[in-house]
Amino acid sequence: IVICFFGAEETPRMEGSYYFVKSDYMRRLVPVVLINFDMVGRGGRDTLSVLGARHNSAFERESPTLFRLVGDMNTERLVIVNTDSTAPDGIINKFTGSFGRTDSWNFYLRDISVLFFFTGIHVDYHLPADTAEKLDYEKLARIARLGFRIGLRLAANDVWPVINRDSVYVDLR
Repeated sequence: IVICFFGAEETPRMEGSYYFVKSDYMRRLVPVVLINFDMVGRGGRDTLSVLGARHNSAFERESPTLFRLVGDMNTERLVIVNTDSTAPDGIINKFTGSFGRTDSWNFYLRDISVLFFFTGIHVDYHLPADTAEKLDYEKLARIARLGFRIGLRLAANDVWPVINRDSVYVDLR
């Protein structure tokens, strides 16, 4: 498990993650999944968008193992928003989005599976008014625990997504 904090995300190529995925260090790591938390402290009390494909309507098709894992590990009862009509229980279909403007994109382009956690754009986005007292810390903790449970399952090697744009994933259970 490697924890990264990328800088320069707002540049056209998301420079921090761009150079990381091209580095010798990255080639030695051979990562399986990127779990990306980006802007997860605001939004509705119980809602969380989790993207796992370039366009989320393809999430279940491109990443069926990760798609099911999100639903299975959601013991925090977060309302996961998604666009796929085959979503498991507890996932509703109303979010359309892409992670093309996040650090997830550079990993996705290198055939590394991605889970992108996001709670939405808000009125203070990129403004000095986006201050710490506006964050929902309980919600942040719930999202972090969901990410932890997913990461733990992946690290235990009993769920192993293999990125393939033809949607070939393997569940080792």
